[in-house]
Amino acid sequence: MPYDGAARAGRRDFPRWRAQRFSYITPDFDESTYIEQTIERAKAMFHCVHVDPIQLWDQLDRVLWYQDEPMHSLNVVIGFDIWDSAARNGIKVMLNGGGADEMFAGYFSYFPVYWRTLFQTRRTSVRREIEAYCRTHGGDAAALHWTVLRKAFRSQLWHVPGYGRLVGLRRRHALRKTRWFTHEIRDAAPADHAGVAHQTLDGSLRWSVEHAPLPYYPRVDDRNSMAHSVELRSPFLDYRLVSLAFQFPPEWKLRGPWNKYVLREDLRGHVPESVRTRPDRMGFPAPIGQWMRGALYGKLQDMLASREVRERRFYRIEVIRRDLERHRLGEIDAPNDLFAIAQTERWLKQQEQGRQLGPEATRGADRAEQVEPPCGHRERPRTYRGHAKEFIWNRALAVIDRTRI
Repeated sequence: MPYDGAARAGRRDFPRWRAQRFSYITPDFDESTYIEQTIERAKAMFHCVHVDPIQLWDQLDRVLWYQDEPMHSLNVVIGFDIWDSAARNGIKVMLNGGGADEMFAGYFSYFPVYWRTLFQTRRTSVRREIEAYCRTHGGDAAALHWTVLRKAFRSQLWHVPGYGRLVGLRRRHALRKTRWFTHEIRDAAPADHAGVAHQTLDGSLRWSVEHAPLPYYPRVDDRNSMAHSVELRSPFLDYRLVSLAFQFPPEWKLRGPWNKYVLREDLRGHVPESVRTRPDRMGFPAPIGQWMRGALYGKLQDMLASREVRERRFYRIEVIRRDLERHRLGEIDAPNDLFAIAQTERWLKQQEQGRQLGPEATRGADRAEQVEPPCGHRERPRTYRGHAKEFIWNRALAVIDRTRI
């Protein structure tokens, strides 16, 4: 996860306004070759942030206090360390690339929507684009083409009255079959599903920018940066660039195997060619699964054995402990689900203790009874217990949506 920082004038140990770059690197997901080439090209100063899983676990309470609600992944805690490193190196302003993926189609999940867009406007080019994609990324072009046709038909069903409620009932039924949660979580899930029928790439990108995931990410980074008195700036979120991005036709955002095509073309000659033409992407990977099989395994076991978790009546503890053991043995892979429960419990404990764990304890214990809805929500405030239940079933339904709906 790279960030660029501008150092304040007056420091004697590096030139005035020399760019500095902060990034977390792990041997399990090594991108050091690309980083070194970029640093050499930019003549920047590089700071590699190393993290310890036990240290991350110990500072989880502090990060949750600043974030005010459970987070989408442990990566937010790693990001907290990156901002801390920047502050300790005298950085006052940091830049990041937030928004580029959502405006210029950087996620690979946009490719099927792009192909559906072509199916409506230039049907003869769909197979050619899919074949070009498969030559670089692998896969069966014929099977992928059939999947695109099937999903294009299914997306039309959202316009049929009552289809959203039918899908909602299927999701709720699938949630009831999950083994980790008690009826208190399963029954709290909604009985219908609004659904979003993204018929075009522009529609999907607009949803990403206006609803999810983009509104959430700047909020997380802003709270992490302000915790260390560092200003965050996201150049890609300049309203003029956002307006320009939505004027480009779909084929200038995705083309053949390439995502963010127009950015790749614009950066020709400005970044190392190996970086510009890199076909894969890692996002912000961390060996969370490995940590939960090793250093954090005992921490998770202790949490599940605590009286607070048992008395919460949200979880079927023995089932989760059995799956934690299966995760340790490599039989299943469930790091994000395990972390979701761990951090939710830590956050709930903060609420029950009156939110007195942060440095600004004067924010008051009255907020323990009521919390504001997360970014993007407009409904009235809920109790912290209801907020936690919503977070849990939202995470569970997201898994169900990816695998069943």
